[in-house]
Formats: sequence, structure tokens, C-alpha cells
Amino acid sequence: MLIADLKNNLKFDKTLGAKLKSLDIVMISKKLQTNDKVQEFRLTDAMLGSEALETFTEIIYKKRKLNFVRMEACNITDSSCDKFSTLLKNCKKLVTLDLNGNKITTKGALILVEAALNKGTHNYPSTLYLNENHIGKDFATGLVKLFRNTKKRNVKIFFRKQQSSDAKQLIKKMDAKLKQEGVADLFPRNCIFYKNERNKY
Repeated sequence: MLIADLKNNLKFDKTLGAKLKSLDIVMISKKLQTNDKVQEFRLTDAMLGSEALETFTEIIYKKRKLNFVRMEACNITDSSCDKFSTLLKNCKKLVTLDLNGNKITTKGALILVEAALNKGTHNYPSTLYLNENHIGKDFATGLVKLFRNTKKRNVKIFFRKQQSSDAKQLIKKMDAKLKQEGVADLFPRNCIFYKNERNKY
């Protein structure tokens, strides 16, 4: 476990594909609990069990100054998306949620997008990274529906390089949707990203 604690930026890197041990969970939990000024939380390449994920989200939920969360390749599935949705809604300063490389499908992704849409403000767009998950072609229809049903569209949604069996169909369906009359107008410029290389930031 590699740890970087730089002011209010907590970063934990786990050996690729390794499952967090109980002591790791305790150590990370203590770091989070004792820092009420934490602004960034990063945990990557950790095979989180449901209990560990529950622990982290419950603690993060209380961090009011948090503005950035990255939990990349952490074995996160649809069952946890309601938790992350609540996190977006309740952490007022949380504007970036990076869940790249997990196991989220269309169902969970739409839950997160809806929360991000409700979150975005005029000054601070809500940014959601869902690259390399398991989102399928039906996401295109769901995404259009969500944008059509809201006037708040200050978001950036990244969903490139999906690992689902119909990932190619997702791209084709998004292309087709955007060609339909009135649909492209639903999406502000630089709002959705589903083609080409993964975004680096």
C-alpha cells in the first residue's frame, strides 16, 4: 500500500488487482475520519468488497470540503451507484467523480448521470468519469431521456472504451441519436465524450 498525504489530498495506491486487507481498510478509514478538511480522495487498483466500499462511502459522505473523488478499478458495481449518487447530492463541493475501470453497467451509469445533472451549477460543471466500465447500447437512449427531462446540463460525462459486449453498438447508437432532429441541441458543447482515447487530466 502506497500512501501520499499531501495537505488535504489523500492518495492510496494498491498493487493492481489486489484485495484490500482488513488493516488497509482500518488505516484508510482512520486517515479519512481524522481529516475534516480533506479535499481529494484517491484510491486506485483495489478490489473492494461490499463491506469496505460501504465503510468508505459512509465516511466520505461526511466530508463537506471534498471536491474530487477517484476510485478507479476498485470493483465497483451497480449496487453501489445509489451510494455514489447520494454522495454527489450531499457533498456540495464534490464536482468530480472518477469511477473509471469498474464494473458499472447502463443501470448504474444512468443513476450517476442523473445525480451529476442535478449537481452541476453555472460556475462549476459536475464531471463524471465512467470510462472502461460495462455500459451498453441502451445507455444512449437513457442519456437522451435524462437530458430531455432537465434544464440543468452543466456536466461533463466521459464513457469511452466500454468493456460490454455491445460497446461498439453504444457508439453507433450515440451517433444515430445525435443525428436525430433536436437531440444534438440537448447536449451543450464539450458535454459528452464517448469516442477516441481516454481523457487524461
